[in-house]
Amino acid sequence: MKHSLRRVVVGAALAGATFAAAPAIASASSTCSYDFNSRYVYIQDGSGDATLHVTRAPGGLIMFADGNALPGPCSGSGTLAHVDNTGTVYIQGQSASRYDTVEFDESAGPFAPTTGGKSKIKLYLMSTSKDLYELSVRGTQTAGNAFSVAGKGDIDLDGDHVVDVSETSGASDVYLYGGDSYDTFDGRGFNGHGPATVPLHMAGGAKDDTFYAGRERNYIAGDGGADDFYLNANGYPDTFTGGEGYDRAFLDTFDIGDAEAKIFPGH
Repeated sequence: MKHSLRRVVVGAALAGATFAAAPAIASASSTCSYDFNSRYVYIQDGSGDATLHVTRAPGGLIMFADGNALPGPCSGSGTLAHVDNTGTVYIQGQSASRYDTVEFDESAGPFAPTTGGKSKIKLYLMSTSKDLYELSVRGTQTAGNAFSVAGKGDIDLDGDHVVDVSETSGASDVYLYGGDSYDTFDGRGFNGHGPATVPLHMAGGAKDDTFYAGRERNYIAGDGGADDFYLNANGYPDTFTGGEGYDRAFLDTFDIGDAEAKIFPGH
């Protein structure tokens, strides 16, 4: 569900490119086209206030859907967009509000070639309205995820210190969901890019996960495993739940959450 992490935790250039391909329609409004020569997928977001989902199917096809609609493929000139023949996915549209979400889903595998390698497909988006998009990423389920976030919402999906997901004007919030392995969530920035300055919502899984706060409010659900939370010295009140397992939290005095061990460095 679109805002499930918020409820759990708070509960407390290319825009002008032309494409000869006829758009495939996966749902009521959004359209997607693919250009083989440029290895380029273009999605025009018409989802309204529903989440626009961009997924990698188990076989490697790149799919899209509005809200709860069935995903459909992107195609052009008789060719379907696939992780083996795509270099860039670009999304443009009018964000309906700061809560309007674009979600990239790697549950069935990364946005990378099936022959191996990391997340080499670039995932870009731009809102043409006054509101920014909320960015959401669902990580791989069996391999450990290494998420890093910098600045206004640039995301490194795989720990190689290269921007994989970027919104032209920044994101309103960033949501990151781990899998069933050992995941790392890091809001401190990477490779010269400064720390995240947008709210981060991070959810771990069944194994031991590690969380580093960004330079804004952080909302974190550790779930299972022995999780570590490094939330101190970012200057913002953070909210977290440790979940099952022996959890450690390094905190500022104004952070709120539960962990078996709470440490207040400098106090």
